[in-house]
Amino acid sequence: MRTFMRWFVVVVLVGHGLIHLLGAAKGFDWAEVEALTQPIEPALGLVWLTAAIVVVSTGVLLAARNRMWWVAGTIGVLISQTAILTSWSDAKTGTLANLLLLATLGYTFVSHGPMSYRAEYRRHVQAALSEAQPRSGVAVTEADLAHLPELVAEHVRRSGAVGQPRVSSLRAKIHGRIRASATSRWMTYTGEQVNTYGPAPSRLFWMDATMVGLPVDVLHVLVGRTATMRVKLCSMLPMANAAGPEMDRAETVTLFNDLCILAPAALTAPGDSPPAARAVGIPLPRTTSSCTSSTTSTPSPTTPTPQRLTRRAKFYGCGGRGSRNDGLGFTRLVQSLVWPTNPPLTSVLAAGALALGARSRRLRSSHP
Repeated sequence: MRTFMRWFVVVVLVGHGLIHLLGAAKGFDWAEVEALTQPIEPALGLVWLTAAIVVVSTGVLLAARNRMWWVAGTIGVLISQTAILTSWSDAKTGTLANLLLLATLGYTFVSHGPMSYRAEYRRHVQAALSEAQPRSGVAVTEADLAHLPELVAEHVRRSGAVGQPRVSSLRAKIHGRIRASATSRWMTYTGEQVNTYGPAPSRLFWMDATMVGLPVDVLHVLVGRTATMRVKLCSMLPMANAAGPEMDRAETVTLFNDLCILAPAALTAPGDSPPAARAVGIPLPRTTSSCTSSTTSTPSPTTPTPQRLTRRAKFYGCGGRGSRNDGLGFTRLVQSLVWPTNPPLTSVLAAGALALGARSRRLRSSHP
C-alpha cells in the first residue's frame, strides 16, 4: 500500500509538471493553447517552464528514493502555485496536485525531520557509539571464560568467539512481519538495531512497520537501566508509550537475549563479570542453574497461543509479585515455551534469567 501511494504521488507529480508546459508554450508563442484563455507574457512563460522542470524533477527524485527530493518539491510547489495564481480561472485545478505535494512534504518532515523517531534514533546511536570503547585487536581467549558459568562458557566456545576480536558494539538490519496475536493481521516491517557494551550498555531499536496500509514508527531505547518503547501512527498519532520498571526488566531480558545470540563475545571480560552485565549492576552467578532443560528433541504437541504465553509469563514473572524465585520462574518459562528443542541455548538464557532475578532483588531492596 505504501509503495502504491508513493508511485501514485510520482505519477501525479510528473503529470502535473508536464501540464505546466502548456503555460510555457503559450507564453513563448510555441503553440495556441485554447485551454488557457488569459494572456501569458514571456516572463510568466518562463515561470511556467521552470515549474514544469522542477515538479517533474521532484517526481523523478521521489521515484528514485533520492533523499533530496523534498528540496525540489518545496521549490516546485512554490513556483507552481505562483504560476497557477497568475491564471487562476484557467489553472486553479492544479492547486489540488500542489496540495497533494504539500501533504507529502509535510509527512516527510514529521517522519524524517529533527523531531522524528528516525532522527532521535540516530542521535541515540551517535551518543552510544561515542561512549563505547573499541576493542579492536584484542581477541577473546580461554582465560576470559574462566570466570563464566560453565554453560555460558561452553556457549561462547561453540559460537566461535574464542580467537575473535572482542565486541564493543553491533549493528543489525532486519525485515519481516509481526502480529499481536494468532488472529491479528500481519504487519510487514524493516528495522535497524544498535547495541553497545560500554560503561552504560544500550540497546537501540527502530522499526518502520505497515498496518492496514498506514506507516507505524516504533522506537525502543534502553540506555543503562532505563528503557522506553514508543509507537506512532503516520509519525504523528501516539499509539503507545511504555516506560517504568516492567519495561526496564523486559528490555533487560532482551539485552541478555542479544548478548547470547548476536554478540556472545561480549559475554566475556577480564574480572568478575562481563562488561554489559557489570554496568547495569547484574553480577552473573558463578554456579550453574539447577533448573536444566530436558534433553528430548521432541517438540511440544501443542503450540501455546500468545494469550496462554502471556498468562504464563505473568504467572512465572521475573522479579515481580507472585514470581517464583525471580529469575528462576523466567528460566522455567523459557525452558517450557521458548526453546524446548535447544537445551544449550536454553541453559544460557537460564543463567541470564537468574542474573536478572539477582538484579530485580537488588532493585527492590534499593527501592522499597
